[in-house]
Amino acid sequence: MAKVKITGHASGTGILTVTAPNTSTDRTITLPDATGTLATTADTTDLDGAITINESGADVDFRVESDTNTHAFFIQGSDGKIGIGESTPTTHQLCFGEDSGSGDSGASSGISWRVSDSENYFSLGGAGGGSAGARALVFKCEGTELLSVRGDGRGLSQFTAKAWAHINGTGTPTLEESHNVSSIVDEATGQFTFNFTNNMANANYACVATAQHNSLTGCAGYAVGSVWLGVLLAYQDGNGYVDKDNTNIVVFGD
Repeated sequence: MAKVKITGHASGTGILTVTAPNTSTDRTITLPDATGTLATTADTTDLDGAITINESGADVDFRVESDTNTHAFFIQGSDGKIGIGESTPTTHQLCFGEDSGSGDSGASSGISWRVSDSENYFSLGGAGGGSAGARALVFKCEGTELLSVRGDGRGLSQFTAKAWAHINGTGTPTLEESHNVSSIVDEATGQFTFNFTNNMANANYACVATAQHNSLTGCAGYAVGSVWLGVLLAYQDGNGYVDKDNTNIVVFGD
């Protein structure tokens, strides 16, 4: 007849034997010793039902090892940050990585996936929390930030428009649709200044301008906070500036 044996601490002598039906092999359950170890003969445990670990909220870490990774799954007791293959998830709430690099050191929350170190990573929820200027999405490779999408929707890279605007330039100019353009100034007939909501890094940007047919357009007065646009009649229609509906600018740069 099979039996289940329950033994106490290594220094204990009492053994409680419980008969187990429908099996022909003995199973031994060893109660925790001084190190807190609990194991069965086969080193497996079947748990069925709700389980709460660390209900008291003690500052203790929880760690699961794999064959080659000591921190295959890790919950840091001090702040609850989670590491998957990451031994020190100090940068983001959830970190994926192969090492303990700092990743996006300016970030305070979110998800970070580092390929090997702080020079190559993908981050959701970057520096500055939820503010408009915060980096909500960041791609970085070999130390260069390739793309950063800000909390206000701006995509910052060398291949995304930093600002654009569509205005009705007749009469009192109206800013109808725009991105990163806060206002326009009606300088004179056919001449406008576009003020940026967020300044450019410098004045070495590219401004592309268009207006309704039979007109020539161009940008000037490049500044980090604004750019000037002039709309001229096409040469075959005479000279001079003119107000035109459907006047547009697109700005690329830093």
